[in-house]
Amino acid sequence: MIDFQDYEKNFYLFDLAVPIYSAIEYSFAGNGNIVDYEHSITKALFEGYQEENELPKEMIDKFPLFIKLKEIFEYSLMHMY
Repeated sequence: MIDFQDYEKNFYLFDLAVPIYSAIEYSFAGNGNIVDYEHSITKALFEGYQEENELPKEMIDKFPLFIKLKEIFEYSLMHMY
């Protein structure tokens, strides 16, 4: 069974923002600095992505906007139900 309830068409960079946002939101255990944690997982994800696909610098520069978009999406879901 596939659940398409939250399906949306978006920029490919949003596909990278979702796991990073989720990791920060749900897997940070509090041992260390959350900013350092975010930077380390973002760096690892970008490096892995760039092994297979190009990731232009101008898109990397816009990445914080996609994290903010994910925050807004999550906020809207909280008020939807």
